[in-house]
Amino acid sequence: MIPDLLALKAYDYNLPKELIAQQPVNTRSESRLMHLQRKAEIISEGKFSDLLEILKPGDLLVVNSSKVFPARLFGTKDNGGKIEVLLLHQTGDNEWKAMVSPGKRLKTAQWLTFSDNMSAFCSQGDSEGLRDLSFRCSVPFWEEVRRIGHIP
Repeated sequence: MIPDLLALKAYDYNLPKELIAQQPVNTRSESRLMHLQRKAEIISEGKFSDLLEILKPGDLLVVNSSKVFPARLFGTKDNGGKIEVLLLHQTGDNEWKAMVSPGKRLKTAQWLTFSDNMSAFCSQGDSEGLRDLSFRCSVPFWEEVRRIGHIP
């Protein structure tokens, strides 16, 4: 049975932490590969080096080009309260769309401080609860994100 991909439950599954790659493998052809046979409803695991044997004419190959980076930042609000930010996607040079928690307690747009080197102005939020963040950083942005950020 093919799940309704618009339903949230289609994306709810158990993924043990030990199965989440923290670093690439030394030999790229040894990378793990998921093989989904929809008609037979079979999911199997192989290696990237098996790809030429697995693919048949008419098959669909989905390539995930996403990269994991330390997108979770912990900081403080103007009043000193704790805040957590999850960077979702970059919208400009120093601009990001982000989830902020606890978002309900962040009633107004304000400055957030993440380190001595990094702060961001946080918008009030859109209809989906996402915030626009405009960062100010006294060191290179990615250098600071790698230093203070956490893997989600």
